[in-house]
Amino acid sequence: MDIESVFAVDEKKMDGGVWQILDGTTRQAVKEEDITDECAILIASTESPAYRALLKKLLTKAQDLKGRTDLTRDEQEQVTCEAMAETIILNWKNFSIAGKAIPYSKEQAYEFLTERKWVRLADIVFDVVQDKQIFKFEREEAIVKNS
Repeated sequence: MDIESVFAVDEKKMDGGVWQILDGTTRQAVKEEDITDECAILIASTESPAYRALLKKLLTKAQDLKGRTDLTRDEQEQVTCEAMAETIILNWKNFSIAGKAIPYSKEQAYEFLTERKWVRLADIVFDVVQDKQIFKFEREEAIVKNS
């Protein structure tokens, strides 16, 4: 068995993100140039060094501010969402509300992850980042022509 084809992940995808089409119930990975008018989001992995470093920094900061190491579940979720908004949600396309375009920003990403109104969107984001399959390594096969 070729373990690379079964278990390996693409570190560039994990760090730089993978575009996902969102339609409210399903998601589909696509190349950026294939996105037309669909709602799409660029998602990096929670295994990325940027996310892990920021999460550690924010957890330490929150623990220092609270004067304790045992943060509540709500406090942990807030820190996690802040780190995700900064390092996991990297961009989006075609987001709008009532016909008004919503440009990408880390602040808006944080709102989407934390505001109860957006729980369905947040759930999809959380599901996507847990799906290691989207970051799967795919070997580019060279096409050799005999001439």
